[in-house]
Amino acid sequence: MILIGAGLVIKSLWRLGRVEPGMEIERLLTFRVTPPRGTYPTTAELAPVIAHIEERLSAAPGVQSAGGISDLPMSGAVNSVTARRDDLPPPAPGEGLVVLIRAVTPTYLPTVGIAVRRGRNVEPTDRQADEMVMIVNTALAERLFPGEDPVGHRVTTLGVSRRIIGVVNAVRQFGPARPGEPGAYIPYAQTSGNEWLRRSVTFFLRTTGDPGGLAATVRQAVGAVDPTIPVNDVQAMATVLATNVAAPRFRSLAFGLFAALALTLAAVGIGGVMAFNLSQRSREIAIRLAIGAEPRMVLRLLLRQGARLTMLGAAVGLGASVWLSRLLAAFLFGVDPRDLGVFASVILLLAGVGMLATYLPARRATAIAPATVLRGE
Repeated sequence: MILIGAGLVIKSLWRLGRVEPGMEIERLLTFRVTPPRGTYPTTAELAPVIAHIEERLSAAPGVQSAGGISDLPMSGAVNSVTARRDDLPPPAPGEGLVVLIRAVTPTYLPTVGIAVRRGRNVEPTDRQADEMVMIVNTALAERLFPGEDPVGHRVTTLGVSRRIIGVVNAVRQFGPARPGEPGAYIPYAQTSGNEWLRRSVTFFLRTTGDPGGLAATVRQAVGAVDPTIPVNDVQAMATVLATNVAAPRFRSLAFGLFAALALTLAAVGIGGVMAFNLSQRSREIAIRLAIGAEPRMVLRLLLRQGARLTMLGAAVGLGASVWLSRLLAAFLFGVDPRDLGVFASVILLLAGVGMLATYLPARRATAIAPATVLRGE
């Protein structure tokens, strides 16, 4: 039971680790700034400061590029709104599509490795006084524009009609275990009237080396623009991703340790039982050998008997494991609770351990000279 449970959660963790999060995690540093509201009360005053910080960061040693977004991906931040197509009748109340909306700077998408699949990226010319625009991800495009190219269409969010200028891949905003939610990106410079979208900015730096060594550089660059702006949560994006899989990793470690202990105890138990059993049958074995039975034939007989006991125990454990796997279903990702590969691998492992634990005492029993045993009797 424990071995199969361990096999399922370890395979689930392996599958989770192979999921593409939708952005390039390696060599990516992130931190958050929250400019004082009293100093920068509007987007018109705050946007140039954010752009200046970006410029300083991009020019810092060890930095390839820098970009900002309103919410840290995979942090659990929701900030969702409803969205509807302008060319279709408005949906009934409560039936609109819920969309995760993020405000981004022009360099955010290329910095984190989110490629624009169709259309164009946000540009510095997308300001509050210009046409209101947005970029949608593939999950939103599939929901609102099935079978259509959404670029050029208009969508209303937050009471504002925006023209779609691009389509990008969906990022797994709530961790690798959940698919990408429908989402949209709007230019940071077009967030007037939406305090919650512009007040806090999470910056990303694409570095040339280890991102962990740039914390001092980050604080220096921000302080050079405005020393009153605090810098928080400086960390590598790989750390954020690791936090999202911490619970599955702990389950895998716990199950793995218990499984290793259980397997060790099973091997010792089978070996001990067989050794005791064979010690009680030493006279029988000696007589078989004395009347002409070959040692290898006696060894094969003893291995068959040990194999029957091992398979009987495995069959009972297999039935219990089917019940256990149902309880684990909620903790598995991309793995069937009755995964045949895991079940078969565990059976083969137990068979191998059982045969080895049987073979060692059986080999010793058949190696003793029959005369020695009978003389002792």
